[in-house]
This record gives sequence, C-alpha cells and structure tokens, in this order.
Amino acid sequence: MDTFVAELLVVILSTGAGVLALGGVLKLIQPRAAVNALGAARLPRSVALARLLGITELLIGASWLAFPSRATELVLGGTYSMLLVVGIALVVTVGPGAPCGCLGQSDAPFTATHAIYNLTVVSAAVASAMFSASVTRPSEIPILLVYGVAIGLATYLSYLLLTEFDGAARAFEGSRQRALSQTLEF
Repeated sequence: MDTFVAELLVVILSTGAGVLALGGVLKLIQPRAAVNALGAARLPRSVALARLLGITELLIGASWLAFPSRATELVLGGTYSMLLVVGIALVVTVGPGAPCGCLGQSDAPFTATHAIYNLTVVSAAVASAMFSASVTRPSEIPILLVYGVAIGLATYLSYLLLTEFDGAARAFEGSRQRALSQTLEF
C-alpha cells in the first residue's frame, strides 16, 4: 500500500478514535442526552448504562490512540459499525430527527452526516486491516506533538461536523430562501 494512503488511514482512524473518546467523556459528564437516546430506542433510561457506554467508548478510543495495532484498529472499526447500525435502527424505529445522544448534544439527531462519518471510519479500518502492512504513527517527540495537535483539531472539527453541520446547513438554506423571496418581491 502506498505510504500516503496508509498514513491517511491512520489519520482517519486516529480522528475517529478521538471522536469516540470525546463522546465517551461527554457521556460521563453529561449523560442526559445518552439517557434520552436510550429511551427513544426503547432501552432502559439509565444514567448508569449511559455512563457505562461512555467508559467503553473512552477506553476503545484511547486504546487506539495509545496503542495503535491491528487489534485496536479492528475494535475501533467494529465499534463504528455497531454505532452505524444502531443509528440507522434508531432512525427507522423512531423516525428522522431521532436524537442520538452520541456527543452530549441532546437535540443532535442521527443524520446522514453521522452515517457517512461512521462509514468512513469503518472503511478506513477495513482498508487498513486488509492492505496496510503495519499500523504506525510518528514516534519522535516533536513530530508526535504536532501529530497530537493535528488529531485534536481534526477531532474538534469532526465534533462540530456531527453536532452543528446539519442544523447550520438547514438554517443557511432557510435564510437563502428568505433572501431569494425578498429579492423577488422588488
């Protein structure tokens, strides 16, 4: 496999691990959104269960970031596969706009953006497992620090994508339609 592609897969997986770990931390701090999502999925509305999910997500994401390997890569890909299936099942049973509670946002629904993001991480895990000789990341301290900052930034941007993008796109579309209708009135 081309080195650039292998490194790109590691960045996608690292960002996915960062988002998963962040989601875990947010479930520990603010479990209410996850509790509401569990209830919407007709599962027990349990703070303990939401926090258990949070601990699990934090451990899976952190294990990839600390010890990238075939095993943690496959666990990360499997987790995102499960989250994709659960999200789709939530939309099918509850309907579009069903809250996912994945990143501490009680009103953030599982959307196509979530599905595409999850599928991207799953695809990266599968491609890396099938075609990459080994899972590596930078090892020199200065490069590792830059890498860490870049993955942190990519994680935050992914958080914004998953929690704010769809709402912002709908708001923009609505304001664009209002502007067009006002323009046509003249």
